[in-house]
Amino acid sequence: MLGILDNLVQTVNSVGNTCVTVFSSFITLNYYVGDILFNCLKTVYLTCISTICTLFVVIRIMLEDLLVFFQEISETLTNCIFFFFQCFDLFLEVVSNICAAVGTSIGSVVECITSCFSFLYNVVAHCLQYFGDFFSLIGKSLILLVNLVPSTVYLIYAGSIRLFHCSKQITAQLLAKVHQNITTTSPELLLGIVVGTLATVMITRYTIKTIRERSITWRSVLRALLWLVCTAYIFIFRSIARCVTLSLTVMEMTVSNLRVPMFAHAGDSDDEGEDREHLVGAVEDSDDEENERQATKRRNYEMLRKRASKKQGLRRGSEDSIEDQLLREVEREREDKLCCICQDQEKCIMMLPCRHLCICAGCQQQMRTHRNTCPMCRKQVKQMIKAYL
Repeated sequence: MLGILDNLVQTVNSVGNTCVTVFSSFITLNYYVGDILFNCLKTVYLTCISTICTLFVVIRIMLEDLLVFFQEISETLTNCIFFFFQCFDLFLEVVSNICAAVGTSIGSVVECITSCFSFLYNVVAHCLQYFGDFFSLIGKSLILLVNLVPSTVYLIYAGSIRLFHCSKQITAQLLAKVHQNITTTSPELLLGIVVGTLATVMITRYTIKTIRERSITWRSVLRALLWLVCTAYIFIFRSIARCVTLSLTVMEMTVSNLRVPMFAHAGDSDDEGEDREHLVGAVEDSDDEENERQATKRRNYEMLRKRASKKQGLRRGSEDSIEDQLLREVEREREDKLCCICQDQEKCIMMLPCRHLCICAGCQQQMRTHRNTCPMCRKQVKQMIKAYL
């Protein structure tokens, strides 16, 4: 019985250890996959942030140069407008002077004409000067734009170099972390990773060949992969749940059908000269609750035997199931609990000082009247106590 129980416990422990190993391997694989995905996303994120910062710097410089260009253009336009209003004021002044000169004196016509020519000369000179300033400003703006292009190229080059250095540092850190993980892992894990990688490469090559031969689209491949992953996850969790349910069911059946005798220890008396007539007293009768419990156990045992006999008739010729083995263990244990004299009632009387639990309450009176020796070891009995199993 103990061998079968040990085998059953070892089987349950091995199933539990296998489930724990599979679950831990699954969690470890998910951890490494999540770590790799997180590092990839982190690298992409840092690359995007660096690129965006570089673009922001370039756009800021271009906007500053454009703002300077617009300020210079606005200053030029303001000067032109101011020059136009100045010309208009001068023209009004010339007209007023001409009118005043015509009204005052004919002799001043020559002077006015001279002043008009001089004024026109000045106007033309100022116009040429302002137009020269305007075109020179346009030329300077064009030169500034031409100079801005190399600056922009240089900034783009510097941003690319910085991005390359950042990517290099991140890649070096990632490779160092991977190298540390590889050096700290066990050889079995490395061998498993190598075998898994080779298997993945072979499966990938075979998959690419199949896709090229059958003209499979990426959409159908992604849909199939998603379905396979979901099915695998559901199957793994269902298998774990079924293993746990089976283990709990086996443990529940074992605990419910197997009973371990529990009894209290009584003190021994080493005085051999004591009066056995006073020590071997009458054991009190069982109460109604104890009798009802015994009847319930007997009834449950009979029902279990009937059920087992029915199942054995339906399943005749097949291998024994776990329930049949447990039933045989229960029958064997019940036979061990029977009285060694009548072989009918359960033993409930303990002999002292040898502490053998071997007779029932019915045979206890006969033992007291005929002989006070233990039927198991033939030692003298000094006291009898009732034990509850």
